[in-house]
Amino acid sequence: MKIRPSQLKMILIITGLGLVFVGLAMINPIINIVNGKFTVIDIVLPIILLVVSIIFSLATYLRAYYLLDKTYFTQQFIVKKKIFYYNDISYIDDIRSRRTKTLVMYLNTGRQVILAMDSSCKLLFEISSRCPNLLSRSEFLKKHPNVRL
Repeated sequence: MKIRPSQLKMILIITGLGLVFVGLAMINPIINIVNGKFTVIDIVLPIILLVVSIIFSLATYLRAYYLLDKTYFTQQFIVKKKIFYYNDISYIDDIRSRRTKTLVMYLNTGRQVILAMDSSCKLLFEISSRCPNLLSRSEFLKKHPNVRL
């Protein structure tokens, strides 16, 4: 089963970051216009950053998804994959996950993993139903007392 994270949220974040970098790249051309030293490179750099941001947003939109199998699920980035086995997941913080629309889960080692979730919370339901070793909140805190939930 293939589940895609919220596409609108991903595009807004990446495009927003791209616009911040374009804004930072526009500081030097504005200073050069004031000083009278404006060159073509001062306008080319922000345009290149804007184009790269748009291309990266589209690539993320097309290549980011989760693939759920019987014993594990795969998080696909643009070119990289991460595999999480259901047996390694010991706790899913569903209260925080529903509130923030991000899947917050803890592995057997106590490590926290945060994943972008789809808009209908289908990823949360599917992963919690497939994990056989889920602990309650109190059991997890007894096992890992140093982890802050």
